[in-house]
Amino acid sequence: MQFQYTFHSPSKIIIMKKTLLLPIFFLAISFSAIAGNIVYPWRATTAIVKSGDNFEVWFNASSGQTVNSIELKGLYNTVSITMSTVTGNWVYDTLSGNTYNNKITVTVPAGIPSDRYDLVLNTSSGAVTSYGGVKVVTDYKTDYYIMHISDGHLYQSGYDTDVLLQRKSAMIDIANIIDAQIIIETGDNMYNVRNHPEREGYYFLGNSTINTKGMAQASAATFIVPGDHEGLNANDYTQGTVQENADFVNDYWGLQNHSFKYGKGRFMNLNNAWAVSETNSGVHQYEITDALAWLHSTGSGGNFFVSSAHCYNKMHSFIDADTKLSLVLAGDKHNIYTGNPYPFTTGSDTIAYVAASICNHFAFDLFKVNNTTGKFTTPSGTTGSADVLFGGNIDTPSTWIPNLKLTYSTVNDGTSTSNSATIINKFNFPFTGAKVRFVVPKGYNYSLTNGTKVQEFDGTLFHIVDATLDLGANSTTQVGITSTDVIDLCPDDPNKTVPGICGCGVPEGSCVINVAGVKVSPEIVKLNLNITKQLTAAIEPTTATNKTINWTSSDNSIVRVSSTGLITAVGGGTAIITASSQDGGKTGTSSITVIPNYLIYQAEDAELVGALVVNNQPGYNGDGFADFTNPSNDFIKWTVYAPTAGTYALSFRYALAAGSRPLKLTINAVDKIASIAFPVTGSFATWGVYTTSQPLNAGNNTITLTAIGSSGGNFDELTISDGPTGLNDLRSGAQGKSINIYPNPLKNGKLSIDMVGFENSAKVEFKIINTMGQTIYQKSYSNTSHIELNTSTILQKSVYIVSAESGQYKSTCKLLINN
Repeated sequence: MQFQYTFHSPSKIIIMKKTLLLPIFFLAISFSAIAGNIVYPWRATTAIVKSGDNFEVWFNASSGQTVNSIELKGLYNTVSITMSTVTGNWVYDTLSGNTYNNKITVTVPAGIPSDRYDLVLNTSSGAVTSYGGVKVVTDYKTDYYIMHISDGHLYQSGYDTDVLLQRKSAMIDIANIIDAQIIIETGDNMYNVRNHPEREGYYFLGNSTINTKGMAQASAATFIVPGDHEGLNANDYTQGTVQENADFVNDYWGLQNHSFKYGKGRFMNLNNAWAVSETNSGVHQYEITDALAWLHSTGSGGNFFVSSAHCYNKMHSFIDADTKLSLVLAGDKHNIYTGNPYPFTTGSDTIAYVAASICNHFAFDLFKVNNTTGKFTTPSGTTGSADVLFGGNIDTPSTWIPNLKLTYSTVNDGTSTSNSATIINKFNFPFTGAKVRFVVPKGYNYSLTNGTKVQEFDGTLFHIVDATLDLGANSTTQVGITSTDVIDLCPDDPNKTVPGICGCGVPEGSCVINVAGVKVSPEIVKLNLNITKQLTAAIEPTTATNKTINWTSSDNSIVRVSSTGLITAVGGGTAIITASSQDGGKTGTSSITVIPNYLIYQAEDAELVGALVVNNQPGYNGDGFADFTNPSNDFIKWTVYAPTAGTYALSFRYALAAGSRPLKLTINAVDKIASIAFPVTGSFATWGVYTTSQPLNAGNNTITLTAIGSSGGNFDELTISDGPTGLNDLRSGAQGKSINIYPNPLKNGKLSIDMVGFENSAKVEFKIINTMGQTIYQKSYSNTSHIELNTSTILQKSVYIVSAESGQYKSTCKLLINN
C-alpha cells in the first residue's frame, strides 16, 4: 500500500513510497489508500480560464478509482462544476514515460467570481486536490503585470531558508497588491524534498510559524520550470539519469514543459537545465516540438510570445526560428541581472532577462504587458529588476521596510461593515490596476471611496468586495468601504434573524453560527524561566455561537497553560500550545521557547516598540541586540522574575558611541528614573554596563526603557541580581538539585562549592558567568559533590552567576566577590 498525505490549505496530493514523519504545521493530515494523482493543472502550472469556458484536467486514476464530481474551492466560496471524462492512456512526459488515464473536460460556470481556486476531485477513494490549481478570470486585463523570480535554493547548505521563504512571501505580497496575473519562477527552487516532504508544504502553502505565504496563495497564476538543482538526489545538480531526474520532477513539481495563454500572450515554459546544448536540444527536442505544435494550433492568434527556462542561452533560439520571441525569462546566473537584457543566442534580439537569485538578493523582475499591442515595458527601468526593500537588512526580516505595503485600519475578517486600506508605494514608478479586497458581513449594500468596485459576491460566510485603484510613484493611497443599508433577505418572515442571514424561518436568537477557525496570538514566543504570559485565541468568525476554547501544552515540563490561555515557563526547551474550539475541534497554535534562566534577559526577546532587532555590531550576546530608532516613545519592555520581593540590581548591557541619549526607567508601570544618562562607551562595538538598584515584587515584573527625546543606544541584555548586599537569594534548581557556595560574599581566595544532587552525574558542566553574560571559568566534572576553587587569579570584584548543569537539569546561584 502507498501512503499519501494531503495539504488541507491552498498543491497536489503527494504519493510517497515510505512512511513519513509529518510536521505539525499542516492544518490537517490524512493517510489513506488514495493513489490517483492530478497531472494537470498541478504545482508547476496553473490553469487560467475565463468563467463560462472549458479546460482539461489530466488525472491518473488508480485501478477502480472513478471521479464522481469536481469542485473549485476558493478562500471564501465553493463552486460545483460540470464534467465529462474520456479514459485512455496518454504519455505526458517523454523523458520519464509517465502517463495519465483520465482526460476530464470541465466547464466553469458563467458569472463565478474571479479568484484563485483549489481544484478538488471527489473520487470513489476520497478527495484529491490541486491547491491553487485554477485561476478564474472574468476577462483578460488590457494591461497586466508579470512577476519573474528565480533561484531560491531553499534548504541548500549555507542559506537561512526561513529568511528565503520570507523573501518569497514578501514578493507574493507585492504581486497580490499590484494584482499581477502571472508569476514565473525559473528553477533551482528547493533541495532534498524527497526526504523532507514538509518542505513542499512550506513552499506551496506557507509556514505559519514564520507567517509566510506559499506559491499557491498568490492571487496570480503561478508557473515553475526545473533548474539544474532539481535532480534526483538531494536536488543537487543532475545526480541521476535524465529519466530519473524527469521522474523526480514529475513527482514533485509536475510538468517539465507546458504552454499557456493569457489573452493574446503565448507562454512556453521549458526544461533546458539538464545537459542541453545551445545548438542541439537532444532528448529535449520533444519540448520544442510540443511548443511549436501548440503555437500553431491551440496557441495560434497571439501577439506576445514568451519562453521561460532556467538558462537564458539554451533552446529559446529553436522556438525563435519559427515564431519570433518577444521576451525570454531565465535564472541560473545569480548576479548578472544588473546587466539585463541579454541576447539569448549569437545575433538574437536583446530580450533575455535574468532574475536576481532569491538566495543572494531581494529583488524580482517586473514586466507590464499591453494585451492589445503585444508590447511590454519594464516599469522599474531598463534592467526590469525591482528591489523589494526600501530599507532594512535583507537577512533580518524584522528590519524590513518594503517598497510596497498594504494595511487595513480594522481587521479584515468579515466582522466590520466599514474599513479602510492604505497602500504605501515607495517605488519611484507607478502602478495601474492595484487591488484591495474587503471581507465584510453579508446582508448589506456597500460603497467605496477612492476606489472602483470591480467585483463583489456573497461567499459562504462573508461578503467580498474587490476594489481597483492606481498608485502613483512615491505615494500613499487610501481606499475605504462602508455599508449603506441592510438588505432584508426575508421580508415576509416575522421570525427571521435580522437581516435573515441565517435563513428565513429561523427564530430570532436561535441561529447557530459554527466556528470556522482559531488563531492564537502571539504565534511565536520566547520566555525566560518562571515568566508567565497571556495567550489569546481569536474565534473565526467572531459571531460564532460557541466560543469555548480548550488549551493544551505539548510538554508540561516546559510550558504549562491554564484554562484561560495563561502560560508559565517551567523548563528549558520548546513546546507547542494548542487552542481547540469545542465546536468543530478547530485549532490554532503558538510555539513557545523557554530559556532556562531567570537572571539574564536578552533585549531581542523583550517586547519592542519602535526599536529593531539587529546584529550589525560585534560583541553582543544571544541572537542580536535592540536598536532604538525614533527620538521619542520607542521602548524595550522586559518581563523578569524575582523569587521574593526585595531590592535587586538591574544591570543593562549597552553600547553608546557618543552624545547624550537619556532614557526613562519604568518598573511595573511606575516611573522610577525620569532620565538615565547612560555613559558613552566610545563606540557601538564597545559594550558597557549601567547598574541601578530597584525594588521588585515577588513573581513577574515589567522593566521598561523608553526614549524621551533622543534615540537611545544599543541594548544587548538585562541582568537581574540582588545588589551589593550579597544576599544569596537569587537561586534556581530542579529535581532536587542545587548548588551551594561559601563564603558568600567572598574576599578573593578559596571558594567552596557543594553540588547537591549531582553526585552520580557522569558529566557536570560547571561555569562562572559575569553580569555581561561572558563565561569567565568553565570546567567539566564527573561523579562529584564538592569542589574547591582558588578565585584570586580568575575573578575580580563584581557579581557573578555560578551554575552546574547536567543533561536537562541546571542549578544556579549568585556569587559576590568583595575584595
